[in-house]
Amino acid sequence: MTKENNSLNTIKKVSLISLLINFVVAIIKIILGVMGQSQAIIADGIHSFSDMISDVVLLFSAQFFSKPADDSFQHGYHKIEVIVIFIIGFLLFLVGFGTAYHAVLNLISREIVIPEKIAAIAAVISIICKEALYRYTIIEAKKIKSTALVANAWHHRSDALSSIPSFLGVLISSYFPDYYYIDSFAALIVSGFIIHVSWELVNPCLDNILDRSAPKDLIDKIYKTVLETQGVLGSHKLRTRYLGPATLSIDLHIQVDGNLSVDKGHNICGEAKAKILNKFEEIIDVIIHLEPEHD
Repeated sequence: MTKENNSLNTIKKVSLISLLINFVVAIIKIILGVMGQSQAIIADGIHSFSDMISDVVLLFSAQFFSKPADDSFQHGYHKIEVIVIFIIGFLLFLVGFGTAYHAVLNLISREIVIPEKIAAIAAVISIICKEALYRYTIIEAKKIKSTALVANAWHHRSDALSSIPSFLGVLISSYFPDYYYIDSFAALIVSGFIIHVSWELVNPCLDNILDRSAPKDLIDKIYKTVLETQGVLGSHKLRTRYLGPATLSIDLHIQVDGNLSVDKGHNICGEAKAKILNKFEEIIDVIIHLEPEHD
Protein backbone atom coordinates (compact mmCIF):
# COMPACT_ATOMS: atom_id res chain seq x y z
CA MET A 1 0.00 0.00 0.00
CA THR A 2 1.38 3.43 -0.98
CA LYS A 3 1.85 6.24 1.53
CA GLU A 4 -0.98 8.22 -0.12
CA ASN A 5 -3.42 5.28 0.09
CA ASN A 6 -2.51 4.63 3.72
CA SER A 7 -3.13 8.29 4.61
CA LEU A 8 -6.44 8.31 2.72
CA ASN A 9 -7.65 5.14 4.46
CA THR A 10 -6.67 6.53 7.87
CA ILE A 11 -8.52 9.81 7.25
CA LYS A 12 -11.62 7.94 6.07
CA LYS A 13 -11.58 5.59 9.07
CA VAL A 14 -11.11 8.39 11.61
CA SER A 15 -13.74 10.60 9.92
CA LEU A 16 -16.37 7.84 9.89
CA ILE A 17 -15.79 7.04 13.58
CA SER A 18 -15.92 10.76 14.36
CA LEU A 19 -19.10 11.22 12.32
CA LEU A 20 -20.90 8.45 14.22
CA ILE A 21 -19.82 9.68 17.67
CA ASN A 22 -20.65 13.31 16.84
CA PHE A 23 -24.12 12.33 15.67
CA VAL A 24 -24.88 10.41 18.87
CA VAL A 25 -23.43 13.14 21.13
CA ALA A 26 -25.27 15.93 19.27
CA ILE A 27 -28.62 14.13 19.55
CA ILE A 28 -28.09 13.47 23.27
CA LYS A 29 -27.15 17.10 23.98
CA ILE A 30 -30.06 18.61 22.06
CA ILE A 31 -32.65 16.21 23.53
CA LEU A 32 -31.41 16.67 27.10
CA GLY A 33 -30.89 20.39 26.49
CA VAL A 34 -34.53 20.80 25.41
CA MET A 35 -35.77 18.60 28.26
CA GLY A 36 -33.62 20.53 30.74
CA GLN A 37 -34.38 23.95 29.19
CA SER A 38 -30.69 24.80 28.88
CA GLN A 39 -29.69 27.26 26.17
CA ALA A 40 -26.01 26.48 26.73
CA ILE A 41 -26.48 22.72 26.25
CA ILE A 42 -28.62 23.21 23.13
CA ALA A 43 -25.93 25.54 21.70
CA ASP A 44 -23.36 22.90 22.55
CA GLY A 45 -25.43 20.34 20.64
CA ILE A 46 -25.49 22.57 17.57
CA HIS A 47 -21.71 22.85 17.92
CA SER A 48 -21.53 19.05 17.73
CA PHE A 49 -23.58 19.09 14.53
CA SER A 50 -21.02 21.49 13.06
CA ASP A 51 -18.40 18.85 13.91
CA MET A 52 -20.40 16.43 11.77
CA ILE A 53 -20.27 18.84 8.84
CA SER A 54 -16.48 19.10 9.12
CA ASP A 55 -16.27 15.29 9.28
CA VAL A 56 -18.25 15.01 6.05
CA VAL A 57 -16.16 17.70 4.32
CA LEU A 58 -12.94 15.98 5.39
CA LEU A 59 -14.23 12.54 4.41
CA PHE A 60 -15.07 13.51 0.85
CA SER A 61 -12.17 15.90 0.24
CA ALA A 62 -9.41 13.57 1.49
CA GLN A 63 -9.47 11.54 -1.72
CA PHE A 64 -8.49 14.70 -3.61
CA PHE A 65 -5.77 16.32 -1.46
CA SER A 66 -4.11 12.90 -0.95
CA LYS A 67 -3.56 12.50 -4.71
CA PRO A 68 0.02 12.77 -6.03
CA ALA A 69 1.04 15.49 -8.49
CA ASP A 70 0.13 15.01 -12.13
CA ASP A 71 0.38 16.92 -15.43
CA SER A 72 -2.64 19.09 -14.61
CA PHE A 73 -1.53 19.95 -11.07
CA GLN A 74 2.24 19.69 -11.12
CA HIS A 75 2.66 20.87 -7.52
CA GLY A 76 0.09 18.38 -6.26
CA TYR A 77 -3.31 18.87 -4.65
CA HIS A 78 -2.11 20.06 -1.24
CA LYS A 79 -4.01 23.37 -1.47
CA ILE A 80 -7.28 21.43 -1.26
CA GLU A 81 -6.33 20.52 2.30
CA VAL A 82 -5.88 24.24 3.04
CA ILE A 83 -9.36 24.94 1.66
CA VAL A 84 -10.84 22.14 3.79
CA ILE A 85 -9.24 23.54 6.96
CA PHE A 86 -10.53 27.01 6.06
CA ILE A 87 -14.07 25.64 5.61
CA ILE A 88 -13.90 23.86 8.98
CA GLY A 89 -12.70 27.08 10.64
CA PHE A 90 -15.36 29.19 8.94
CA LEU A 91 -18.12 26.78 9.97
CA LEU A 92 -16.87 27.00 13.54
CA PHE A 93 -16.99 30.81 13.38
CA LEU A 94 -20.61 30.76 12.17
CA VAL A 95 -21.58 28.41 15.00
CA GLY A 96 -19.76 30.59 17.56
CA PHE A 97 -21.33 33.80 16.27
CA GLY A 98 -24.82 32.27 16.21
CA THR A 99 -24.41 30.96 19.75
CA ALA A 100 -23.28 34.38 21.01
CA TYR A 101 -26.12 36.14 19.19
CA HIS A 102 -28.84 34.00 20.76
CA ALA A 103 -27.23 34.22 24.21
CA VAL A 104 -27.17 38.02 24.04
CA LEU A 105 -30.81 38.12 22.88
CA ASN A 106 -31.77 35.94 25.82
CA LEU A 107 -29.93 38.21 28.27
CA ILE A 108 -31.56 41.34 26.81
CA SER A 109 -35.05 39.83 26.93
CA ARG A 110 -34.53 38.92 30.62
CA GLU A 111 -36.68 35.85 30.07
CA ILE A 112 -36.43 33.66 33.15
CA VAL A 113 -35.69 30.09 32.12
CA ILE A 114 -34.19 27.93 34.84
CA PRO A 115 -32.41 24.85 33.42
CA GLU A 116 -32.92 21.47 35.03
CA LYS A 117 -30.14 19.20 36.27
CA ILE A 118 -30.80 16.57 33.61
CA ALA A 119 -29.16 18.87 31.04
CA ALA A 120 -25.85 18.58 32.91
CA ILE A 121 -25.70 14.86 32.04
CA ALA A 122 -25.35 15.78 28.36
CA ALA A 123 -22.37 18.01 29.13
CA VAL A 124 -20.61 15.21 31.04
CA ILE A 125 -21.19 12.74 28.18
CA SER A 126 -19.87 15.32 25.71
CA ILE A 127 -16.71 16.10 27.69
CA ILE A 128 -15.79 12.40 27.99
CA CYS A 129 -16.62 11.42 24.40
CA LYS A 130 -15.14 14.46 22.67
CA GLU A 131 -11.90 14.46 24.65
CA ALA A 132 -11.46 10.76 23.85
CA LEU A 133 -12.18 11.50 20.18
CA TYR A 134 -9.66 14.37 20.22
CA ARG A 135 -6.92 12.12 21.61
CA TYR A 136 -7.65 9.35 19.10
CA THR A 137 -7.77 11.74 16.14
CA ILE A 138 -4.59 13.62 17.07
CA ILE A 139 -2.65 10.36 17.41
CA GLU A 140 -3.77 9.18 13.97
CA ALA A 141 -3.12 12.64 12.47
CA LYS A 142 0.49 12.65 13.70
CA LYS A 143 1.08 9.17 12.27
CA ILE A 144 0.21 10.32 8.75
CA LYS A 145 1.21 13.99 9.22
CA SER A 146 -2.23 15.29 8.22
CA THR A 147 -2.82 18.92 9.15
CA ALA A 148 -6.49 18.68 8.14
CA LEU A 149 -6.97 15.80 10.59
CA VAL A 150 -5.19 17.84 13.27
CA ALA A 151 -7.63 20.70 12.58
CA ASN A 152 -10.56 18.34 12.99
CA ALA A 153 -9.05 17.00 16.22
CA TRP A 154 -8.98 20.52 17.66
CA HIS A 155 -12.58 20.88 16.53
CA HIS A 156 -13.36 17.93 18.83
CA ARG A 157 -11.41 19.43 21.72
CA SER A 158 -13.21 22.77 21.32
CA ASP A 159 -16.45 20.84 21.76
CA ALA A 160 -15.12 19.14 24.91
CA LEU A 161 -13.89 22.43 26.39
CA SER A 162 -17.07 24.29 25.51
CA SER A 163 -19.09 21.67 27.40
CA ILE A 164 -17.34 22.61 30.67
CA PRO A 165 -18.93 26.09 31.05
CA SER A 166 -22.19 24.58 29.83
CA PHE A 167 -22.03 22.02 32.63
CA LEU A 168 -21.20 24.66 35.24
CA GLY A 169 -23.89 27.00 33.92
CA VAL A 170 -26.59 24.35 34.22
CA LEU A 171 -25.55 23.35 37.75
CA ILE A 172 -25.35 26.92 39.07
CA SER A 173 -28.62 27.98 37.47
CA SER A 174 -30.50 24.87 38.66
CA TYR A 175 -29.24 25.02 42.25
CA PHE A 176 -29.43 28.81 42.52
CA PRO A 177 -32.50 29.96 40.53
CA ASP A 178 -31.76 33.63 41.23
CA TYR A 179 -28.74 33.20 38.95
CA TYR A 180 -30.80 31.85 36.02
CA TYR A 181 -28.87 34.11 33.62
CA ILE A 182 -25.66 32.13 34.26
CA ASP A 183 -26.79 29.65 31.61
CA SER A 184 -26.78 32.40 28.99
CA PHE A 185 -23.37 33.61 30.16
CA ALA A 186 -22.15 30.02 29.84
CA ALA A 187 -23.42 30.02 26.25
CA LEU A 188 -21.41 33.20 25.63
CA ILE A 189 -18.28 31.54 27.02
CA VAL A 190 -18.93 28.55 24.75
CA SER A 191 -19.15 30.90 21.77
CA GLY A 192 -15.84 32.49 22.77
CA PHE A 193 -14.14 29.09 22.77
CA ILE A 194 -15.59 28.27 19.37
CA ILE A 195 -14.62 31.59 17.73
CA HIS A 196 -11.09 31.39 19.14
CA VAL A 197 -10.56 27.90 17.73
CA SER A 198 -11.99 29.01 14.37
CA TRP A 199 -9.42 31.83 14.15
CA GLU A 200 -6.59 29.45 15.06
CA LEU A 201 -7.61 27.34 12.07
CA VAL A 202 -8.37 30.10 9.55
CA ASN A 203 -5.35 32.36 10.21
CA PRO A 204 -2.67 29.88 8.96
CA CYS A 205 -4.84 29.18 5.91
CA LEU A 206 -4.81 32.86 4.96
CA ASP A 207 -1.00 32.90 5.30
CA ASN A 208 -0.84 29.82 3.08
CA ILE A 209 -3.15 31.20 0.41
CA LEU A 210 -1.17 34.48 0.36
CA ASP A 211 2.12 32.55 0.03
CA ARG A 212 3.65 33.80 3.25
CA SER A 213 7.29 32.74 3.60
CA ALA A 214 8.47 30.01 5.96
CA PRO A 215 9.64 31.11 9.44
CA LYS A 216 13.06 32.76 9.60
CA ASP A 217 14.54 30.02 11.80
CA LEU A 218 13.66 27.41 9.15
CA ILE A 219 15.19 29.56 6.39
CA ASP A 220 18.39 29.92 8.43
CA LYS A 221 18.55 26.14 8.90
CA ILE A 222 18.14 25.58 5.15
CA TYR A 223 20.99 28.00 4.39
CA LYS A 224 23.17 26.25 6.96
CA THR A 225 22.42 22.84 5.43
CA VAL A 226 23.24 24.05 1.92
CA LEU A 227 26.55 25.62 3.00
CA GLU A 228 27.57 22.30 4.57
CA THR A 229 27.56 20.74 1.08
CA GLN A 230 31.06 20.21 -0.28
CA GLY A 231 31.76 22.62 -3.14
CA VAL A 232 29.13 25.20 -2.16
CA LEU A 233 30.86 28.55 -1.54
CA GLY A 234 27.79 30.68 -0.94
CA SER A 235 24.01 30.77 -1.12
CA HIS A 236 21.36 33.49 -1.41
CA LYS A 237 17.92 34.42 -2.81
CA LEU A 238 16.16 31.61 -0.95
CA ARG A 239 12.42 31.72 -1.52
CA THR A 240 9.86 29.47 0.15
CA ARG A 241 6.26 28.70 -0.74
CA TYR A 242 3.79 26.53 1.12
CA LEU A 243 2.07 24.11 -1.24
CA GLY A 244 -0.21 22.89 1.55
CA PRO A 245 -0.59 23.24 5.32
CA ALA A 246 2.72 21.48 6.00
CA THR A 247 4.48 21.07 2.64
CA LEU A 248 7.04 23.47 1.22
CA SER A 249 8.55 24.20 -2.16
CA ILE A 250 11.78 26.21 -2.19
CA ASP A 251 14.14 27.74 -4.73
CA LEU A 252 17.54 29.25 -4.08
CA HIS A 253 20.85 30.24 -5.67
CA ILE A 254 24.13 28.57 -4.78
CA GLN A 255 27.63 29.70 -5.70
CA VAL A 256 30.46 27.39 -6.71
CA ASP A 257 33.96 27.77 -8.12
CA GLY A 258 33.54 29.41 -11.54
CA ASN A 259 36.26 27.18 -13.03
CA LEU A 260 34.31 23.97 -12.41
CA SER A 261 32.72 22.08 -15.32
CA VAL A 262 28.96 22.22 -15.81
CA ASP A 263 28.77 18.53 -14.91
CA LYS A 264 30.61 19.07 -11.61
CA GLY A 265 28.46 22.06 -10.74
CA HIS A 266 25.34 20.04 -11.51
CA ASN A 267 26.51 17.28 -9.18
CA ILE A 268 27.03 19.78 -6.35
CA CYS A 269 23.47 21.04 -6.87
CA GLY A 270 22.24 17.46 -6.67
CA GLU A 271 24.06 16.89 -3.39
CA ALA A 272 22.70 20.10 -1.89
CA LYS A 273 19.17 19.20 -2.96
CA ALA A 274 19.45 15.71 -1.48
CA LYS A 275 20.68 17.15 1.84
CA ILE A 276 17.69 19.49 2.03
CA LEU A 277 15.11 16.83 1.17
CA ASN A 278 16.60 14.33 3.62
CA LYS A 279 16.81 16.79 6.51
CA PHE A 280 13.48 18.63 6.16
CA GLU A 281 10.43 16.40 5.82
CA GLU A 282 8.14 19.34 5.07
CA ILE A 283 10.13 20.29 1.96
CA ILE A 284 9.00 18.25 -1.04
CA ASP A 285 10.41 20.27 -3.96
CA VAL A 286 13.74 22.08 -4.40
CA ILE A 287 14.90 24.18 -7.35
CA ILE A 288 18.54 25.34 -7.34
CA HIS A 289 20.05 27.98 -9.60
CA LEU A 290 23.81 27.58 -10.08
CA GLU A 291 26.14 30.60 -10.15
CA PRO A 292 29.92 31.08 -10.31
CA GLU A 293 31.28 32.59 -7.11
CA HIS A 294 32.27 35.96 -8.64
CA ASP A 295 28.65 36.78 -9.74
